[in-house]
Amino acid sequence: MLTTPAGLVARRYLLSVLAVGLAAVAGICVAAFLLARQSGTPVRSSAGVSAATRVVHVGALKGFNPAYAGLSPDQMLDKSATEPYIHGVIRGITGPATVRELPTKPDGVVKNLVTDFSFTVRGFVGPGTSSYPIGSVIILRTPGGTQGNLTVTYEDGPSVTTDQDVYIILRDQGQSLGGSTSTVLVASDEDDVFTVQNGTVHGQGGFGQLVEPAATFEVHFLPRGTPTSR
Repeated sequence: MLTTPAGLVARRYLLSVLAVGLAAVAGICVAAFLLARQSGTPVRSSAGVSAATRVVHVGALKGFNPAYAGLSPDQMLDKSATEPYIHGVIRGITGPATVRELPTKPDGVVKNLVTDFSFTVRGFVGPGTSSYPIGSVIILRTPGGTQGNLTVTYEDGPSVTTDQDVYIILRDQGQSLGGSTSTVLVASDEDDVFTVQNGTVHGQGGFGQLVEPAATFEVHFLPRGTPTSR
């Protein structure tokens, strides 16, 4: 049966409406995904990912503090060390790691996985005293980890491995990752961890460009007015 010119016009109109509708649905899906990533909401892995491996990446949960704009890395560290919620820095060596699931979840989508490292305390620098005695073995807790076929990573989480010489900022963590206790030291953010390689300290995150000798690094956390050779 031949299609009349009027029928062709009608069919073209319906096809154009369908195309616009599909484009709108796709746009909404993309916008929802980008909004979830921007807000730090964990995003489920897509159906195209193998069921044997599921990776969930959580976006950054912090913003930039404008008070630090224009400062060099060592100036930022100097300023950070004077904040009332920072109480010094602890140096130690990481040991074997264990991934655990905390009972509380940031939402109902993913498991709240953390990686607990055995951590041997080697030193402390700060205006007060540390609740972690030198020589004691405690837990260094960081966000994310792999359990079974699920891997959870955080965009602003610290990079820590076993047998690593590190400095950990001792600060008020609140209830993040269960909170710090007398036996657990929480490092929830990449700015909390500084690695030591051949006596030189390297920062992460906002301090990613910081590279200085360990002795110089420790001066940042001494009580103000303490005589130094820096």
